[in-house]
Amino acid sequence: MNLRQLEIFLAVAEQQSFIKASNKLFIAQSAVSIAIRKLEQELDLKLFNRSNKQVELTDEGEVLRRHATNIMLQSAQAKLELAEMGDLKRGEVRLGVPAMLASYYFPPFLVKFKQHYPDIKITIIDEGTKLIHRHLEEGVIDMGIVSLDVPREEMESHPIIHEEMLLCLPREHPLAQRKSIRFSELKDQTLILYREGYFLREVVNRLCEQHGLEPRIGFEVNLVQLMKTLVLSGLGVSFCLQSVLNEESELIGVPFKPRLKLNLGIAWKKNTYLSKANRAFADFMISERL
Repeated sequence: MNLRQLEIFLAVAEQQSFIKASNKLFIAQSAVSIAIRKLEQELDLKLFNRSNKQVELTDEGEVLRRHATNIMLQSAQAKLELAEMGDLKRGEVRLGVPAMLASYYFPPFLVKFKQHYPDIKITIIDEGTKLIHRHLEEGVIDMGIVSLDVPREEMESHPIIHEEMLLCLPREHPLAQRKSIRFSELKDQTLILYREGYFLREVVNRLCEQHGLEPRIGFEVNLVQLMKTLVLSGLGVSFCLQSVLNEESELIGVPFKPRLKLNLGIAWKKNTYLSKANRAFADFMISERL
C-alpha cells in the first residue's frame, strides 16, 4: 500500500465513481480500476460495492477511508514542516469562513494582514460551520471561523468576535419600533433563514427548540444580499449582526430580550502542525480581534 494508491482510493470514495475520480486526478479510468483492484488484492478485502453504476464503500472501505485520510494529511504536514525548515518565505492559508463574516468582517482585516505579509496566499472558503468542522477534521482547510458556544475537544480555538444577534426588519414593519423583542414573539412571523449548517441557523434552531416553536420558514438562503432583499420586500423577517445593517438604511435591527450574544473564534485541529503562514495569520487575527 502506497500514498498514490490511497490518493486514488480516496478520490473514488469521495466521487463515488471511477470515471469522476479519474477526471479529478487527470489519469485514465483503467489506471484507477487497476489501482483499486491491486489494493483490494493486497488487503484481501472488498473496499467498494459496485452495482448499477453506483460505487459505495463497504464497511472495510469506510475503515480504510478514515485511516487513509489521516495518512494523507500527515504526509502533507510532514512535507510542509520539512519545507519550512528550509526557511520557506512563502506560504498559504486555507480558511473556512461563514458567508456573513466573509462579506462584512474580513475585508478590512485581510487588507491589514496583506500589508504585513504580502507573499502569503490566502484562500477563503465560504461555507457553513458544520462543514467547516468537517473540513478541519479532514484537512481540507487549515483553520476555520466557528461558533464557540458548543466547545469541541478536538479543536483548539481562540475568540475573535463577540457580537449580538438582531432581528432584521424593514423600517415599516410593526415590530421595527420596538426597543426589544422576545424570541417567543416570532411564532407568527414568516422567517427568512440561512440554510442548515450556517452558524446563525444553528442558533435559531436551538432557540426554537428551547421555546417550543415550530418556525414558519418562508425562504432558506445562503446569500446575505438575497436575505436583505427578501426582508426589504416584506416577505418575512430574518436574523443578522449589526455590521450587516450599517450600510442598509431601510433595514432595522431589533435586539432580543434577553440579549443574544454570539461568540465566534478561529479554530484548528489539535495536535496538527500549523504552518508558519497559518500561525502568522492566527496570531494576527487574535491580536486584531475583529
